[in-house]
Amino acid sequence: MPPLLQYGVPAGPTPSRPLLLEYVARQLAAVAVVAAAAWLTHQAGLSGHVWPYVVMAGAIVPQALLAAVALGDEHRRTRLRTSTRPAPVPGLLAIALGCAAVAGWLLDQPVVATGAAVVAATGLLVSALPAHVHVPRDG
Repeated sequence: MPPLLQYGVPAGPTPSRPLLLEYVARQLAAVAVVAAAAWLTHQAGLSGHVWPYVVMAGAIVPQALLAAVALGDEHRRTRLRTSTRPAPVPGLLAIALGCAAVAGWLLDQPVVATGAAVVAATGLLVSALPAHVHVPRDG
C-alpha cells in the first residue's frame, strides 16, 4: 500500500521532467494572473486592496521554485510526488474570492475591485489544477 499523506491522499509517482516543466510554467502563469489583479486594483486607485493579491502571488512562487530546483536535481525530484487531485488551498481561496466578487457586485462595489477578484480567482484556479507536485509527509 502506498504511503499516505497527512490528509489520507496516497502519494503518487515521482514527477517526470516534462511534468515539472509544465507545473513550473503553470505556477508562473498563475503568479502573472494574480499580479495582474494587483495591478488592476492599483491602477484604479484602490491601493489598500493591492496587498492581498501580492501576498497570494507571493505564496505561489515557492511552489514554482520547488519544482524548478527539482528539474536539475535527480535527488530532489525523487523526493517529490504528483497528485491527480486539485491543490486544496488555492482552490478554496479561488472559491472564496469568487464568492467575494459576487458579494461585491451585489453590494455595488467598484467594478474594478470585483473584476480583480475574478481575475485573481482565475489565477488561483490555474495554480490549483490537478497533477500538482507536493512533498509527501512521512510518518
